[in-house]
Amino acid sequence: MPTCWGSSDNDRTAAPRARTGSVTIPQIFVGGQFLGGAADVFDAYKEGRLQELLVQNGVPFEASVVDPDALLPNWLQDRGRAKPSVCAVPRG
Repeated sequence: MPTCWGSSDNDRTAAPRARTGSVTIPQIFVGGQFLGGAADVFDAYKEGRLQELLVQNGVPFEASVVDPDALLPNWLQDRGRAKPSVCAVPRG
């Protein structure tokens, strides 16, 4: 049986869940505000919310990036909204 990261019975999720109510890794904060995981931050950038938070908190950023998905490797650019499942399958 595979062991999946992010499952509710996994000790690795206790600290992130206690802090934010979410088990996503990475957990990204700006100015103490939890934005979510990487996909959530990309969405916030596309909507302009991330830039507003960065400016409000005096964080410099590269304004010429139009589509943050373009920064991803090609195999991740078609990620859609599906959340990947990361599982470790025991060998043997």
